[in-house]
Amino acid sequence: MAKADKRESELGDRVEFKKHTSSKRLLLLPFLACSPLALLLLKGAPLEWSVFFGRLHLAMLHLPIGILLLVALMELVTLLSRGRLSYRTDLPVFVAAFTTVASTVCGILLADSEASTGPLITSHLRWGIATAVFTVLALAFRCAPNYQLGKLWPWAYQTALLVACGMLIWTGHQGGSITHGEQFLTERIPWRSTPLAKGAVEIPPPGAPVYYEPTMAALFAAKCNSCHKQAYFKGGLIMDSYEALLRGGDSGACVLPGQSASSTIITSILLPISDDDHMPPKDKSQLTAQEVEAIERWVQGGALRSMLDNASR
Repeated sequence: MAKADKRESELGDRVEFKKHTSSKRLLLLPFLACSPLALLLLKGAPLEWSVFFGRLHLAMLHLPIGILLLVALMELVTLLSRGRLSYRTDLPVFVAAFTTVASTVCGILLADSEASTGPLITSHLRWGIATAVFTVLALAFRCAPNYQLGKLWPWAYQTALLVACGMLIWTGHQGGSITHGEQFLTERIPWRSTPLAKGAVEIPPPGAPVYYEPTMAALFAAKCNSCHKQAYFKGGLIMDSYEALLRGGDSGACVLPGQSASSTIITSILLPISDDDHMPPKDKSQLTAQEVEAIERWVQGGALRSMLDNASR
């Protein structure tokens, strides 16, 4: 009898030791999840490395979206089944936190390496950082010692997870707006009161004057503004505003009225498509020969805003 009691006591001690060791190991997970922060050191490294890891953001961003929402679904099932269906979520939450931090860091490098600025970019970065913070917090609460005892840690974990999921959805929406445009989801609604324009931009016939409004504004909206609008712009250049366009970007004025051959808006268009400075970038919709000629005619004619400007000269 004494031997049986001793064995049972030893077995209990082993189980407690394993639980204690396991809980200690779990405490390492939040720190491991933050390890991608080391990539921020690349901001001072050669540009090629910063660009390479920055562009990984576009590949990595889908991982935290799928995994974090899956964890939320698992927890919801556990809650609705009142524990009858229960899932261990510490590892999935770790993967979600790790990929969220990695995706956020890569996004910071991407914006920095491509000189992308603007209110939409700034907001997207801030919400991405906040999402990463709350995801790591959720992981820390989930890995807390004695998580199964009491209600404080589960409540804190579920709250942080819910906030992280909400932030993730909003951050993803902003990312989609940067990539596809702010009206990407709504511009094709069938019951819109204003019909959408279809087909190519109407270019004035040869010899006729070209103005920013309406011709160039429509042309830039179709081919340039996805990267050069007031909400999100690269190289400091904004093209959806006449005044901002004439002001130029980080490298100075790109439109020199009456000097089309010296205007970088023309010279960058005429570069070979394989050149890194060619505009629009090779992965974007290219300008037709007629559209290039219209831009040259507009700049050479004085880069006027509208017909009223011509009349007042």
